Amino acid sequence: MFKTTPFWKGVIHTFSKVNYSHSVLLKLLSAEGIYLKRPAISKIIKRNKDLPNNLKGTRGEQRKTRIRPSRTSDAIRKLSVLTKKENPTTQKIMANICRTSQSTVNRMIKDELNLVTKRKAKGHALTNRHIYERFTHCRKLYENYLAKDRWKSIVSIDEAWIYLDDTNKPRTIYYHKKGINERLEFVLHCKEKFSKGFMVVAGYSYRGKLTIRKIPKNVKINAHYFQCNVMDAIYHNEIPQFFGNDAPKVLVHMDKASSHTARSSRQYYDIKKQETGIDVVPFSSIPVKSPDCSPMDFCGFGLLKKRLAKRRPTTTAGLWKTCVEEWNAIPDETLRKSLLQWKLRCRAIVRNRGYHIEQNRWWERGFT
Repeated sequence: MFKTTPFWKGVIHTFSKVNYSHSVLLKLLSAEGIYLKRPAISKIIKRNKDLPNNLKGTRGEQRKTRIRPSRTSDAIRKLSVLTKKENPTTQKIMANICRTSQSTVNRMIKDELNLVTKRKAKGHALTNRHIYERFTHCRKLYENYLAKDRWKSIVSIDEAWIYLDDTNKPRTIYYHKKGINERLEFVLHCKEKFSKGFMVVAGYSYRGKLTIRKIPKNVKINAHYFQCNVMDAIYHNEIPQFFGNDAPKVLVHMDKASSHTARSSRQYYDIKKQETGIDVVPFSSIPVKSPDCSPMDFCGFGLLKKRLAKRRPTTTAGLWKTCVEEWNAIPDETLRKSLLQWKLRCRAIVRNRGYHIEQNRWWERGFT
């Protein structure tokens, strides 16, 4: 960037006295290898307006320096109170309250208070009853069904909606060159219509993944459909294929969806236990409002949708084909590690007395 000397400032001011336009001044300066913009010329003319002799320089012009406010203890105390709120205000408002600049507020937050900015973790709104049930049920689930090597005999299944909007997701950032006027070249477009999609049922265990199933259009997944079209194949084909003679030791883990907990479904589980020896994890040990404690939620479908974001199907048929490919491509070793993390998550929820654990991942380092 060209730094204007006192001589050229005087030249610009002299030619402006004889009514040279800004465009003519720009051409004259560019011929001498000096490239400026119109705002810069206007600023030079305005600053040199009252000087007696501009060709001799700008020695009489005194540069104004901004007085930097100090980081007082009173400002730090106010800032400490403002940053501890659940929904802290902007740094601009904090600067007005502390009677200082926004940059000073930013430095005080980093240096004096030793704070960093983090995004809030998403989670269900929990009532006192939900918190109590998460605390008690996670403890039952871990101690009775996940402790030691019991987690290797559990098959976790769940349902989820898959939409076309889950694929070909655009990135939310772009790069812009400094010093050039910004135009709206890149915009994150929002679709006006509702996205097309379908519901799928999937699951996995320590031995491998279950077949992913698509729920047909206009079919309500009630208890009867769930029993005949999903659970029959899992009980009689997939679990015996993975576990062999150890199939009677297997437990099926599900959430508390209405199709899972219906009276007919409970009777169905009892019948299948007598026929195959395969039982389900009691719903009295399943925590409510706990996607952070369900392997299919925090790992299975999470990995699937992350992979789908990079694919580009345009129809529901292509979406289903892509969904099957990506589900089969998820490494079994990754899913096994998630089952081990399932144990850590249950213990972390119990240690946290039933409250959310996603905002702090201390439990990933283990328990002391």
